[in-house]
Amino acid sequence: MRKMKSLFHINLTVQDWDKMVDFYCNKCGFDQCFVLTKADMNKMFGAPVNPGDDQVPWITYIRVAPNQYLELVNCATKDGAVTRPANGAFHHMAFTVEDLEYTARAMAAAGAPLIHSPLDRTPISLDPFECGIGQDKCRIAWMLDPEGNPIEVMEQSGESTQELFEREHPIGE
Repeated sequence: MRKMKSLFHINLTVQDWDKMVDFYCNKCGFDQCFVLTKADMNKMFGAPVNPGDDQVPWITYIRVAPNQYLELVNCATKDGAVTRPANGAFHHMAFTVEDLEYTARAMAAAGAPLIHSPLDRTPISLDPFECGIGQDKCRIAWMLDPEGNPIEVMEQSGESTQELFEREHPIGE
């Protein structure tokens, strides 16, 4: 039984935020959906929020097609909070699923190593089932492919930031 619905996003780390957003939005004609700030990141990871963190862009979603995105991560922050992977700009890809717990259990039974995150590669618990919740309100689990590339597995909540954007901004002909 096929568990993954679709490729949801490819995550790229970027050195020059403004140029990359300009390229994908103004040159390629894609839609910028939303921006999460460094303050959002700090809240998500339980780190202190400092003055000005709400002015530092951290992630933006760029819609390529309905429900398919580029996720750009600003790795040029002053304190180096996000670092560019040694292998270049690619950081991870994400797939959407209908039922995250079902998919995670099936993937684990098939031998896929499920982890907390690319930064915390300890195994997640299946009893009880553990998953993350993103700032975008998606439920998240992570796994690694055989070469160690992180794969995010996401279940949208019905009210995720991406779903709200899609409903409010359908692509016209």
